[in-house]
Amino acid sequence: MNLNSLPVSGLIFAWLFNSDGEGREVVLSGQELLSLSATDSVWLHLNYANTQVQSWLKSSQHLPEDIVEILQDDVGRVRQKTFCRVDDAHLIFFNDFLKEFNQKNSEEIVTMWIICINNVFITLRPHPVEAPDILKRSLISGKLKLKSVGDVYRHLLEIREDCVHDTANQLMDRMDQLEEIIIRGETLPEHETLGRIRIQCNRMRRYFAPEGIAINHLIRNRAPWMNDDNFQEISEFSEKLSVLIQDLDHLYERAKVLQDEQAAHVAQFNANSLQVLSTMTVIFLPMTLITGIMGMNMSDLLGLESSFYEVMFLMGLAGASMFAYLKIKKMM
Repeated sequence: MNLNSLPVSGLIFAWLFNSDGEGREVVLSGQELLSLSATDSVWLHLNYANTQVQSWLKSSQHLPEDIVEILQDDVGRVRQKTFCRVDDAHLIFFNDFLKEFNQKNSEEIVTMWIICINNVFITLRPHPVEAPDILKRSLISGKLKLKSVGDVYRHLLEIREDCVHDTANQLMDRMDQLEEIIIRGETLPEHETLGRIRIQCNRMRRYFAPEGIAINHLIRNRAPWMNDDNFQEISEFSEKLSVLIQDLDHLYERAKVLQDEQAAHVAQFNANSLQVLSTMTVIFLPMTLITGIMGMNMSDLLGLESSFYEVMFLMGLAGASMFAYLKIKKMM
């Protein structure tokens, strides 16, 4: 793949390495060219929001037209594909958590593209994401070493798996706390909503379930850049992702059941409150009626000195009429 015309403005990170695990960061200037030997491999992390990167991908002679067309489509419409192979080129959709610089963990999930052609591994992200940034820091610090492009994909899956499991465990722990609160008959805090947990579970399932299918497809059609170690570990990641999806399904159902339980508690509380109000009304109704009748000072009204019984008759007639109306409408 021709890397001489690589747009420097859209290059976030470049790591050049060989099969012995020796690697170094490549910092390109505007005039410097990136050249690879037969034993070298490179990981290029690019900003896909950069228009020069998009133009470079379109003009690349080594990138099949089918993959270029998919890259031009909206990621929301092609997320279900998650995997495409044309000749020696592989296009993989990789979902990761959005990197928020003002908070530790983000609930937003975004999709980035991975292109692998022989010894070139390219990650294209439209927004900052967690896994490539963590892998970048690990390579610079010397904690990790890359020997093949398959190692890049394997480490990205491993880092992303840790982030996904941390998020899922936080949701499960919070769900346990909410269950204890509702079982005790207490009211949930105002900032806690079970709907938020259901939304997060549904979002994670929607993104990661199709990717699990893509990884299985990649395993069944083993790529030439996957060695035996990569193949074994990626297979294990696929199994772990399947278990995670099952856990998310279970957590989603727990949140749904708990939400129904909360609604039942609220309905019971409202019913108890109405029962107390109804009891108080029944207790004070006779006193209110007597007080109202005895408080009618008809003798002080000119022309109505002897109309007390007429008023009582009209009150009884109005009450009987309303009772008959409710009976006819079957509301009593």
